[in-house]
Amino acid sequence: AGEFYGGRIATPPLKELTEFLVPYLGIPTDHDVILEHSGRVAVSEPRMPELGDTLPDFTGMSKRLLLPLYDREDLFVEMSGSGWVVHQEPPAGTDITPDMTLRLVLE
Repeated sequence: AGEFYGGRIATPPLKELTEFLVPYLGIPTDHDVILEHSGRVAVSEPRMPELGDTLPDFTGMSKRLLLPLYDREDLFVEMSGSGWVVHQEPPAGTDITPDMTLRLVLE
C-alpha cells in the first residue's frame, strides 16, 4: 500500500489563506476546533472480484487488474480500448454459462 504526503505540501499555503480570509470575511470563530492529522493516507490494493455464479460489475476496474480473466478456460474475454472499464456485456448479475463471452469496453 502506498502513502501520499500531498497534505504536507498543500497545508501551509492553505493555512495562510484561511488565516487571512476568516477575519476578512467576518466568519465567526467562537467555536474554534483544532484538528490534527498525521498526513498519512493508506490506499488499499484493488482486487479483482471473485467470479461466482453471476458476473460481477467490472465498471471502473483497470485492464491490468482484469488480465487474469484471460486465464479462465470457461470464459472467453474480449477487451477493447485501454484504461478502465466503462461498459460490459453481458451486464453484472448475469448467470455465468459455459463458454460465455464477456465483452469489456475500456476508456
